[in-house]
Amino acid sequence: MGFIKFSGSSLLLFLVFSLLLVNSMSDNDDDDDDDSASMAKLAAALSPLPWTWSTNSSSYCEWHYVKCDRSKHVLEIDLQARTLSGSLPSQFPPFPFLQVLDLSRNKLTGSLPSLNKLPFLKRLYLNINNFTRIPPGFFQGLSSSLQLLMLGGNPFLSTWMIPLEFTKLGNLTAFSAYNTKLGGSIPDIFHSLALTNLSLHDNNLTGSLPPSFSRSQIKDLQLQNQKVGLTGTIDLLSNMTSLYSVNLGFNQFTGTIPDLSNCKSLKLLDLSSNNLTGVFPSSLASHPSLVVIIVNDNKLQGPFPAYIFIHKLTTVENNNFCTNTADSCDSQVTILLEIASAWMYPYELSVAWEGNDACRNWSFVTCDSEKSITKISLQKQRLQGTISPSFADLTALRYLNLNDNNLTGPIPKSLVKLPNLEVLDVSNNNLSGIIPTFAPSVKLITSGNDLLIPSRTGNTSDFPPEGQKRGIIAGIVVGTIVGVIFCIFIGRRITTTTAKKGSEDDFRKDESCLELFSHNMLGKCQNGVKLQELQLLDFGKLATATNNFHPTNMLGKGGFGPVYKGKLQDGQEIAVKRLSRASGQGLEEFRNEAMVISRLQHRNLVRLLGCCVDGEEKIGYMSPEYAMKGQFSEKSDVFSFGVLTLEIVSGRRNSSFQDDEHSPSLLGYAWKLWSEGNILELIDPVISSDPSCHRKMLRCFHVGLLCVQNFVKDRPTMMVVDSMLS
Repeated sequence: MGFIKFSGSSLLLFLVFSLLLVNSMSDNDDDDDDDSASMAKLAAALSPLPWTWSTNSSSYCEWHYVKCDRSKHVLEIDLQARTLSGSLPSQFPPFPFLQVLDLSRNKLTGSLPSLNKLPFLKRLYLNINNFTRIPPGFFQGLSSSLQLLMLGGNPFLSTWMIPLEFTKLGNLTAFSAYNTKLGGSIPDIFHSLALTNLSLHDNNLTGSLPPSFSRSQIKDLQLQNQKVGLTGTIDLLSNMTSLYSVNLGFNQFTGTIPDLSNCKSLKLLDLSSNNLTGVFPSSLASHPSLVVIIVNDNKLQGPFPAYIFIHKLTTVENNNFCTNTADSCDSQVTILLEIASAWMYPYELSVAWEGNDACRNWSFVTCDSEKSITKISLQKQRLQGTISPSFADLTALRYLNLNDNNLTGPIPKSLVKLPNLEVLDVSNNNLSGIIPTFAPSVKLITSGNDLLIPSRTGNTSDFPPEGQKRGIIAGIVVGTIVGVIFCIFIGRRITTTTAKKGSEDDFRKDESCLELFSHNMLGKCQNGVKLQELQLLDFGKLATATNNFHPTNMLGKGGFGPVYKGKLQDGQEIAVKRLSRASGQGLEEFRNEAMVISRLQHRNLVRLLGCCVDGEEKIGYMSPEYAMKGQFSEKSDVFSFGVLTLEIVSGRRNSSFQDDEHSPSLLGYAWKLWSEGNILELIDPVISSDPSCHRKMLRCFHVGLLCVQNFVKDRPTMMVVDSMLS
């Protein structure tokens, strides 16, 4: 008879293994006990008790509507439509392995329970009950594994909003909360979720569609019938390329129906009972997959889309189409609709412009006896957008009032061609660009548009002409320095000893300095401006007075360089402003600045004692009124700022500009490009390569051109400049 003999160590291993097995079995018993207790607690809370359920039985895996695994772990509880009533315990019993909980279509009341002890829950159905409250932290306690959450059809819930904790549910693909008194705005969180089905209809949602919809995976979107109504446009639908079904009916959406060509799987589109305007888009008719189109009860305009009925199931009644047939609209109606398209078809116009006769009770429009439009009065209508060139097609138009709106862009050149135009009022908008040259008989009102630029004749001089402008700009005008004595030198010449004779180049620089100022700065300079007595100071004396421009003597630092305190040999205290090479200020610029400062006298302005000059550069910032007449004002600084702005935008210096053979300076080149409508050519290539920067650069370009207007009165103040840039 055979037998197996174990050594001592083998027997020990066997015993250890047996103990582990017993412990494991014991653990399983504990799990069974846990689920048994949880099932008993759940059964005690339900009324009536589901068939075969008991409050004291441990055979719960044999109960109806319960599914367990082989280890007697409860995996699913499906009690839908069991006429259950009463309330659930505030803390739902723990079920470590529960994946599906369906309590839908019952009469359960009270607060939703905390479900934070269901770590593997994937599908939760609490819809169509009589729950009254969603407790704080409810969404936080849900399993991150949750894929489906059904709360819809609980009309007795207190008003609630989707919390930010909702983003924790990163695996959620379907969320239904229709008819639950959901309020507030739709949070902008959907780019971080895996949602494909979102049903929030019949609630109290307000606000606009969140931008994150554009980056979501939503296929089925149900937001219809909000009590107050969602607002804004629906443009972002065109970016929701996964859409299959959309229902946004019975809201307050405005704007036009977007092009949905990229939504290639779209089957159903319901936009009924909104405030949508514009022409019915032909892209809907040619959409390859779209079957049902419901756009009734809006303010759609243009021709009746009879062609759509051939291939689609379409509802379009109760709109503002110009006809009820497939006929085209009247020519003047078509023109007015083209004009309205530049303003995104505002709702007010869609209400005011009904029918196919613009001369019959159309608001804001006046016609003559021949039914030709002669006057359009759209002032103070909060219009946004641009002025349409299509106004030029209304050849009988005499009066056009678009003042006091929010219009942007240029005044179309086509308006110049209107043969009967008498008055064009575009004042108090945000228009920009060069004002076209209208006939002398036209009364043109453009005030209140800081970015508009007076018209020019097309020449390439540096400034837009007004009257008979002459001259080209050269130089710089720098504002007064209050409270310090002004002394500038440009680029300290490197010398070995002051006793040695300088090189020929240095001699020429000294010579240019003597040409710039006489030995005592008396007499007249080249432009005939008389100077106050102003002495030329030796650089060595200034270096000694400031301890060789030691940092401890620095009083401050401005845009053109630092200011130092010092003391001359005679004991006189001075302040010295040392021009930085990096400032770009040149010899002639320095001369002009010294002339200006020497002429200014004020009780708060300390007298200019002297200056020190060494070096020379080209100039490029002087305003024309100073270059030609010696006149200086704060608008001269505005001009200089404009030049600097254009230099920054273009990445080029006005004083050394040689890029265009027909333009003597950067300013002339800028005006030339503006006249040609090619202003992007001026922008620094490093910046222009990024399309997102174009709008900002164009604004800077416009501001720069406004600042370099030839006539002082046409330039904005620096306060206005700051407002335009900010």
